[in-house]
This record gives sequence, C-alpha cells and structure tokens, in this order.
Amino acid sequence: MNETQNASMMPKLEWDEIFATGIDRFDDQHKVLFGFINVLRTNTVGKRNKEVVNEVVDSLLSYTMTHFLEEEITLCRLEFPGFADHKSEHDQFLMAVRDLYIRFKAGKGESRIIAAEIITVVSEWLQGHILVKDKAYGEFLLQHHFTPDMVK
Repeated sequence: MNETQNASMMPKLEWDEIFATGIDRFDDQHKVLFGFINVLRTNTVGKRNKEVVNEVVDSLLSYTMTHFLEEEITLCRLEFPGFADHKSEHDQFLMAVRDLYIRFKAGKGESRIIAAEIITVVSEWLQGHILVKDKAYGEFLLQHHFTPDMVK
C-alpha cells in the first residue's frame, strides 16, 4: 500500500475532548492544526487541487512553528519543569517535517506522495504529543492559574 492510499484510509481528524488541555488558546490552535491536516487530506486523495495542497502545506508549517513558539514561551515563562523535553520534542518534529517540506517544494518525488507522508507524520505525532505532553503542561498551567495574558 502506498502513502497516498494510507492517507486516504486515515480517518478525518476529529477534535474530541480527550485532546483538551484545559488551555483554550492552545486547544483552539490544535483544532486549527487538525483542520489543516483534514484540508490537506481531502486535496491529496482522488482529484486534487495542487494549488490548495501547496498553500495548505505552507500554512501548516508556518502555523505549527508559530504555535510551538507560543507554547514554548509560555512554558519557559512559567518555568514548566518539562520545558526542555517539550521543546526538544518540538524541535525533532520540526526537523522531520521540514525535511518533508523541502522535498515537497523541491519537487523531489511526487508531491501527492510527499503530501500523504506529511499527513501521516503530522497526524500521528500531533495526536500522541497532545495526549501526553500537552496534557501535562495543561495540568501544570491550570495549577498555576494560567490566564491568556500570560502568553503576551
């Protein structure tokens, strides 16, 4: 089975309260990331709109980097004990996604297949990361009476 078939067989990413960290700002950002993956998935399988795929891949990478920075600044500011580990996971993930992004933009392989790899990698990593690592910072931030102005 090739990557495109894998992407088409992957269920749509549906937000569920199981992913909620309790921090609305970050939960809302996670929902946006789920949305990017779903748009990418829809436009990668079957008849695809290459222009939309390009735009969504760009937006996904950009938004992910912005989201990670916001999380990291907040966790650093509030001295979250797992900050270094959390940031390290973000960095490793971004390296993997950047490699796929570079191949996608450079035309090193069929864009549809690379887009499907991006869907698979991001979907699996994002769900696992939120359920374990982000839930942990959510508990910490709630215990420390997090307010949205702490992100500024």
